[in-house]
Amino acid sequence: MTCAVTYLGRLALSLGLLLLASCASPPFPKSSLTGKILEVKVDEALSPQAIMAFPGDEVRWINTSAVPIDLYFVDPLNDRISCESGFTSTGWGYLFESSEAQYIVAAVVHPDQFVSLCFSTSGTFPYVAKKETTPTAKSVRMHGTVTVQPAANP
Repeated sequence: MTCAVTYLGRLALSLGLLLLASCASPPFPKSSLTGKILEVKVDEALSPQAIMAFPGDEVRWINTSAVPIDLYFVDPLNDRISCESGFTSTGWGYLFESSEAQYIVAAVVHPDQFVSLCFSTSGTFPYVAKKETTPTAKSVRMHGTVTVQPAANP
């Protein structure tokens, strides 16, 4: 009897972990399947500081500096994203499909790495890239924007 209970307990735990792992990933592909890839290089400044895109384009932030960069959006991006790579949610709301979830607004970009987002709706989305210059110095904050233009009519 104890073997059966132990087996059932392990089976239930395995199924629970599998379910949690499948739900924990945000529901977005990692890359754009339909748009262009646009790059923003982050070092001493953002290059370019303002970028123009269309719905479905993928914007990549590439860290060309020697230290990690914190990248975050000023406003929540609920229902405005169609792909992401390297970003995290500010909370666990996406696990429970809450209307209060604030999807994908922060990332740490390590040197020679990139993170990316695809925007699905038009608008202007301000963000901040924060860089620690040295452990004792103040951080440098660089402000940028992604402006997504309405899709062109064919």
